[in-house]
Amino acid sequence: MIPLPTLNSVCAYTFTGGFASLNGIYTVSELISFSEALTQGIDFTIHLYIPAGLSPAQYTTDASSYQNTTVLYLQPVNGTGTAIYVPSSLLATMPDPMVGCYNNLAIGVELGLFDDQTQLSWIISELNQIISATVGVTNAVKLYSLGTTYMSVSAYNALVAARKDSQSPYTTLYEQIQQQDAALTAAQALNAYYQNTLLALAAVTVPGGS
Repeated sequence: MIPLPTLNSVCAYTFTGGFASLNGIYTVSELISFSEALTQGIDFTIHLYIPAGLSPAQYTTDASSYQNTTVLYLQPVNGTGTAIYVPSSLLATMPDPMVGCYNNLAIGVELGLFDDQTQLSWIISELNQIISATVGVTNAVKLYSLGTTYMSVSAYNALVAARKDSQSPYTTLYEQIQQQDAALTAAQALNAYYQNTLLALAAVTVPGGS
């Protein structure tokens, strides 16, 4: 008999046969006997068979096999799927408690007003390269508009000038790699020079030596 999870625990569930489409991660909110479930008026065709894509007639055939089982009330934790009542005999494996809760993160940066969004193309490309190289997520950076603002051309030009005054030198990722490659090449050349010099010195015959 497969051990049952504790109440309010979160586990990954795997079900047998025709119920495999319901496999997923659930919180178990209630544990009751099959007879208690029937007394409470729980309809297993609505809360189990139809979500699994099975017919009410199939439940009529299977119902007698659930008489001595415990029923788990399972609620999906990821906001998709539906809550189900599952007889314990339909568990294919022991519910797996090795489940973590992880944040779906994004980085938001308000850039201000621009008259031409293509000015930011190189920044988007640069950020995509950095994120891909360090996090392993590709093409993550998207440009969104937060709305439009009307202002005089002179005021906009002043805004652009103020932004330029606030800029500081930045070396792109490509330029950084080029600089690192150049430094590595120089270091390798220097190392080769020292090695050759030492070999040349070792080849010199010392006066009086054997």
